[in-house]
Amino acid sequence: MIGGELAAGDDAADARWVSLPGFGGLALTTGLKEVLYAWGVAGRSPAPALVAEATKRAGVVWLTVSPDGAAFPVWHIWRTVGSGLDPPPPGAAYLVTGPGEQPAPGLGAAGRVTVTVPSKDSGGALVTWTASVRQVNPGSAEWAAVIGPLVAGRLNAVLGPGEASPADRWARSGTVFCLTPVG
Repeated sequence: MIGGELAAGDDAADARWVSLPGFGGLALTTGLKEVLYAWGVAGRSPAPALVAEATKRAGVVWLTVSPDGAAFPVWHIWRTVGSGLDPPPPGAAYLVTGPGEQPAPGLGAAGRVTVTVPSKDSGGALVTWTASVRQVNPGSAEWAAVIGPLVAGRLNAVLGPGEASPADRWARSGTVFCLTPVG
């Protein structure tokens, strides 16, 4: 098509232009993803072990909350939290936002985000993966499993009056998010 408006035909529910990282979360016609891979237009999802190892070693990752949004950096930790599965899943990235912490605009409302892990040597993208986003509830078993490592990794945390740990503030006015690889 040259010129005109992009519109769905009678055989499609929707038509739109999306970036390659943005198409991973869309409902696609059966077989379309495989054809795009075969044509070399889209890359396959990175291996779970590569996602885990690269993200675990990176102190900062870049998040893109919406396909048309700008990426922003976030500090995180990588943890495998007991799931009872054998073998256990490769893990997830955990991060903290809120007053006195890093901003992550739009993350709370996002169902999925694109995570880009930069190379420590060149700063270029080492691996990019799609993550589901969910909030970790204070007092849950998952919270208990990740809060200690998050506090330990937050070396420059400033304590407020009456706070014994940054975790006190996070439970009261911050948010801990879990980014789990999908696809």
